[in-house]
Amino acid sequence: MFVFFQNLSESKSRSRLLFRIDLTVSYLVLLGTIGMWSGVVLAKESLEAQDSSGADAIVIGQSKRSEILKGRAASVIGEQKLKEQVVRSVPEALGDEIGAYVQQTAHGQGSVYLRGRTGRHTLLMVDGFRLNHALFRQGPNQYLFTIDPLGLEKIEILRGGGSVLLGTNALSGSILVYSKAPKIDPYYNGFKSQLSLTGLYATADLSQGVRSEINAQLNSKWGLYLSVSWLKREELEASGPLELDHSIPEVLILEKNVPRFRENQRLQMGTGYKAISTDLVSRLKTRRGEWRVATRLFRQYDSPRTDQCPPPEAPDSWCLNYDEQFRTHIYTVLEQ
Repeated sequence: MFVFFQNLSESKSRSRLLFRIDLTVSYLVLLGTIGMWSGVVLAKESLEAQDSSGADAIVIGQSKRSEILKGRAASVIGEQKLKEQVVRSVPEALGDEIGAYVQQTAHGQGSVYLRGRTGRHTLLMVDGFRLNHALFRQGPNQYLFTIDPLGLEKIEILRGGGSVLLGTNALSGSILVYSKAPKIDPYYNGFKSQLSLTGLYATADLSQGVRSEINAQLNSKWGLYLSVSWLKREELEASGPLELDHSIPEVLILEKNVPRFRENQRLQMGTGYKAISTDLVSRLKTRRGEWRVATRLFRQYDSPRTDQCPPPEAPDSWCLNYDEQFRTHIYTVLEQ
């Protein structure tokens, strides 16, 4: 059973709202899914029996629906690597992966290309739910940026077509994102908790941020996870202005395509923004399976289009900003 609510919105002078509700309660689908899982387990055992080379296999997807993809181009970015990279966003974390290219026309946005395609041709999934779909624009979009990289357990990248395994839109590849959830020790029937605090400060753009996480186990079957993040990025400080020879006629046209600076000639316009995020997850083990309820919120304010600072039709001191770039993800899942 899946109950899913996701809200993606962006606003300039007006707000545009993308809203979707999926409710699936079907015994036939459930029976078919159980049969599919059984087939995957049998196929996995058969492949393991035939494999005598000892080569490592990468498992993509959740454990109950996992499938060994031998001969497929796939990679995994774990939680430890995400911390070591000190990345600003999920698209930036994928920049070093083979076959992935990040298009970033703004300091607060980013879109990942897998094998030459992005937008609705690259499937994005968060905790098993779609982040994009067929109604999304064909070109780059910024919604993968609305995920806090410090709140992730891992990222799986599958290059090449994956629609048979994961559904439509996985034409060039798939990016599967898994968020953090409560950790439960089945051998300890009592209360214990863990607190984590992470701070951020950078001199290049005077970034300031803090993230706190609480993982609480109430008993051997029930756990809670809560996290809150706050981030503020100022404008990037450059080493100096980009000198242009105004005696060249083309400079009058090209000047708006190069970085613009404040009056001090050091701060680059169109690079600062603010963001907050929070996650609240409940995980309960029952006789019928594991029940999970989650609420994940992301709020980004005043995110500029760096490549539109200024826009061609506007004065030099203007920048095109996304006043509000929000993502609301609420879902409940019963895994049997």
